[in-house]
Amino acid sequence: MKSRFIAVLMASAFTGWTGTAIADDVIPGLHDMLPQYIQDAGRIEVASDPQQPPYDFLDDVNETMIGVEQELLAEVGKRIGISINVTAAPFPTIIPGIQSGRFDLGASAFGDFVERQKIVDIIDVNYEAAGLVVAAGNPLEINSIGDMCGHKGAAHQGSTPLTLFELQAERCPADSPLEILQFPPSDQEQLAVKSGRADAYIAKVGVSSYMTANQPEGGIQLELVTDSRYAVGYQGWIVSKENSGLRDAVIQALQSMVDDGTYGEVFDRWNLSQNVLETITYNDAARFPPEEYFNIDD
Repeated sequence: MKSRFIAVLMASAFTGWTGTAIADDVIPGLHDMLPQYIQDAGRIEVASDPQQPPYDFLDDVNETMIGVEQELLAEVGKRIGISINVTAAPFPTIIPGIQSGRFDLGASAFGDFVERQKIVDIIDVNYEAAGLVVAAGNPLEINSIGDMCGHKGAAHQGSTPLTLFELQAERCPADSPLEILQFPPSDQEQLAVKSGRADAYIAKVGVSSYMTANQPEGGIQLELVTDSRYAVGYQGWIVSKENSGLRDAVIQALQSMVDDGTYGEVFDRWNLSQNVLETITYNDAARFPPEEYFNIDD
């Protein structure tokens, strides 16, 4: 049986590049854009963190990675004419893995930020935003981040939600402060809200929508606040700055999927049609300047 932490996603139309077209979906010229070492290996090595449903997560038997990004990757592989090998890796290790050459591509719901672009290229795959998650029924009536004064918020260390909470905390009056609980990357924010240690946390809308719709029955339930969205921007895939051939081949494959509707169908299947793009770009984070990205006014 495969390890719980390794999943291999092979494009089913072929087993490796042979120098000739091996699937009707192959777009002429894309394979030749790849670096020679990838052509020689016959596969693109991809890293994903399987903790972000519906984008990347393990199936019911914990063997195979599934989700939005995994479906997109499979189709990209078909159109380039090469296999895709996906390795599950903790989120913080993926960019260093790209820089060291261990991985060719990082597909793990990465935000596109100008600072991040200084060290890697980011293919902008879709839009995403952040939203508040509270106990089901929203008993504390937290409908926006402005309602968090006098409450406790949970956030990942070093995350956009943490920054959003910190900005709001500066606005809260001294007699009604926003207390922020920081956790390492994990599901501890969910547990904090369920246990009553925190009153809300902020997470990606797509991830939270999937999580709240697929909660196990029984126990404390969670609810995504739909009245407000924050940190609207790009989400994408990471490529080394020395790997422009791979970057451009992936962009062209994704754009062809946008043009023929295949891309939109993937997002529709996962109820994320609001996150689709019409044009695939890279390093386009400047479109969402910090004063807009971190805007907490409702």
